[in-house]
This record gives sequence, C-alpha cells and structure tokens, in this order.
Amino acid sequence: MLYKKLFLIISFSTTLLSAYKPAILMEVNIDKSNPSYVGLGEKAIKSFENLYKIKVPIFSSQEYKYNKEKLITKTAKEGYNPIIALGFLYSKPIEKIAKQFPNKTFVVIDGNAHDAKNILNINFKEEEGSFLVGSIAAMKTKSNVIGFVGGMDIPVIRRFACGFIQGIKYINPNIKILLKMTGDDYKAFNNPIKGKKIALDMISQKADVIFHASDRTGRGVIKAAKENKIFAIGVDSNQNSQAPGYVLTSMVKRIDVAIYRVLLDSMNNQLDTKDRRLGLKEEGVSWALDKYNINLIDNKLQNKIDNIEFDIIQDAIKIEDYIQNNKCSAYNFNR
Repeated sequence: MLYKKLFLIISFSTTLLSAYKPAILMEVNIDKSNPSYVGLGEKAIKSFENLYKIKVPIFSSQEYKYNKEKLITKTAKEGYNPIIALGFLYSKPIEKIAKQFPNKTFVVIDGNAHDAKNILNINFKEEEGSFLVGSIAAMKTKSNVIGFVGGMDIPVIRRFACGFIQGIKYINPNIKILLKMTGDDYKAFNNPIKGKKIALDMISQKADVIFHASDRTGRGVIKAAKENKIFAIGVDSNQNSQAPGYVLTSMVKRIDVAIYRVLLDSMNNQLDTKDRRLGLKEEGVSWALDKYNINLIDNKLQNKIDNIEFDIIQDAIKIEDYIQNNKCSAYNFNR
C-alpha cells in the first residue's frame, strides 16, 4: 500500500512537471563574447535545466523585428507559463497584453508594467551596488578624476550613476566626476566604438577609473582602459576577466538569481505577483572579487568595503534612489 501511494505521488509530481512550461523573452540573441545582461539570464536557465531536466526556451524579439507584442502574444498562445521577459522595454507591451491572458503570469526583469494582476516586476537596488563600486573607485584613484559612461539615458541608468557618485563622495567629496550617456535610444547599449571614444575623452581629462553601465557599449570602455593602463569597472555580470589587471571590479546585478527564483517558485506553485526589489540584503547586487582583480584590492580595502556594505544593509548609510524622486542630490543631470 505504501509503495502504491509513493507511485501515485511520483506520478502526480511528474505530471505537474511535464505540464510546467516556462519561457524567457529577451531583446537580442545571446552573445557568447559578451555575457553581460542577457548572458546572466542564460546562466540561470542552464542551472535550472540541468537540475530539474525541464527545458526553458529563450525567444528573442530580434527574431520578430523587435515586435514585442507579437512575440508575447505568440508565446502566451502556445501555452507557455510563466513568461519571463528581460528588460524594461518589455514593460509596456506586457502591460497591454497581460489582461488578454489572465491565467498566465508575466514577469518583467527591470520592469515597470502594471494595470494587470498577473504581472510581476522584479527590480534591483542598483544604487547600492553602484555605491560600493563608487567607494572602491574613490579609494583607488590617484588623479582624483573618475568617469561614468551610461548607455541609454533612462532613469535606471541614472540610478546607477547617482549611486556611484554617492559612493565616490562618501569617500572623498572633492573628486571630480565626468559623466556621459551614450545616447537616447536602445542602440546606446550596443555601441562599443562610441563607448571607447567617450572613455578616451575622459582619460584625456585625467580620469583613471571609469565605471560603465552600458551593456555591450562597455566593451569599448574596457578596451580603452586596458590600452591606456587605467581602471574600468564592469557591470551586470562579472567582467573582471575581460581585461585582467585593468577591470578594477564589477557591479554585479544578480539577474540570474532573480530568474532562478522565479522558475523555482513558479514550478512549486508559490509564485506571487507582488513586485520585488533586490539589493545587498537580498543578494540581488554585489561587487566582484576573484583571481582577476584580487591583486588590485588588498585586505585593507576589502575590509573597508565589507564595513560599508554592512552599514548599507543595516541602513546606517542612506543611499538616495534617483527613480524615487527623479533627482540626484549628488549630481545635476541637467547641467
């Protein structure tokens, strides 16, 4: 009798798993040469697939001439659930379509989609991770000139910049800040030539540390840093290995953690649609220390960063979030 009950439980679980059909939507196809934002999504998927033997397909709007509404509708009609979309550009299309599929859950990473009860937005406290790498930059600069290269000029990139500048000024309020956005459309995240040009201009103004929040555009920033023997700071994924000795650290946004948790929760029927925002406490952001930059950051500096991180988690250090009030007290973006 016991074996019969176990067989029924296993059969029921197997049936549930076979019916589980998640999908991931991305803006562009995976680029193996630059495993940054979308690469972290793939990392989560591979881990989940290997452990649970459940296929999680990836669909790109690039294959639909960037017609996101068409892709979302097609994915929903084909029975996928949950549908997890990477990037803020999916917010409006999902907001528009979600009501048509009330029995499906739509998740938007870096999202701002509302007006439907079946949408979950997952965002990150980029200002916390950026504050940390700003503090590191301020403790490593010799010229007292530090740069920030953003991708598209949108609120979330200003959030990175504002947190970074606050971290710099926490250490030394007299450091000169150079800031430049690459552009005002999505192409600004895929322009390494312009990224390098901006970085070289900052280097000509004596910047010796440059943080980029610009996805593939950051390739050019890192290349310029290596060629001119200054430090770059990577973003989203750990980019330390792209130029060992010249990438000071990376502000890691744990998109992989967010996606993995969604896949696990939804598989176990425990996924709710209460918006989430992940920071240092939730292990949603961090800074990267590995064999590629360990010689750049000594124990004394590590201890200082650990103390700053602790104070942020304990709320002893208050960090302004640009998006909350659409302003940054530490920097005037309208200058």
